[in-house]
Amino acid sequence: MTDTLKFRQGDVVRAKINAEGMRITAVIMEATMKELKLVGQVGDELKVFKSNAKMSPLRMMLLMNLTALENEDELPEVLKEYREQALRARDQKPIKKGDVVAYQLEGRTNTGRALKCRKNVTASCGMDGTLTANKIAFTHTEMPVPDQELAKWDVSQFTKQGMGRDFERFTATVTRDGKPVFKIICDGDGGPPRYEPTGKSTGPSIDEWLADLKDFATKKGLATAIIEEFWAEYAWDVKPTGISYADFINH
Repeated sequence: MTDTLKFRQGDVVRAKINAEGMRITAVIMEATMKELKLVGQVGDELKVFKSNAKMSPLRMMLLMNLTALENEDELPEVLKEYREQALRARDQKPIKKGDVVAYQLEGRTNTGRALKCRKNVTASCGMDGTLTANKIAFTHTEMPVPDQELAKWDVSQFTKQGMGRDFERFTATVTRDGKPVFKIICDGDGGPPRYEPTGKSTGPSIDEWLADLKDFATKKGLATAIIEEFWAEYAWDVKPTGISYADFINH
């Protein structure tokens, strides 16, 4: 946010949209010195107005002669959801890669992992999909617990490093109750991954994690020989959606 633009994300304004002086009511969705974006009602339609390379946010604000809407009860019903989204985005801390987020999809609240965070956010969606939308569509939420037996284990970092000889290479940092305890390193050469403790006192956590996974596999009737191979990818992409590890393996 910036005081230079006078208005903030979530403000409701009156804006001039043509040379004839036609004015509409609009919600400010973005308000920085780099980007100004409004959503307004023009007749029966919603239209988006935003700055670009030829029209800076400050110049756009001046040309549209933005003024605050004095009576917010006059906000059209169709714009109220947009204002709520903008206010939520304004008040919450920024979403970063790795955060667990909630979003609306087909009338339902879904959760996932923020995988990319630029102007838009890309989050994991379901078993193997993703959803990309403006950052204001996402809010922070708690990590789901699809498998109580593995609840204390998570991944705080997952980095893909391109294809190896047989599989995709990656590194992942495993946490126990929120604290980093060891790294998983997959060279993609067809062999088993390597495990490296993050400190002298965290080494036993590797054996504890392997034991928990094998106990889980036995209880769920899964093959114990492969139970550790796919867990890091699952914990990063899929666990935040609420899908269990057993369902992921069987998929």
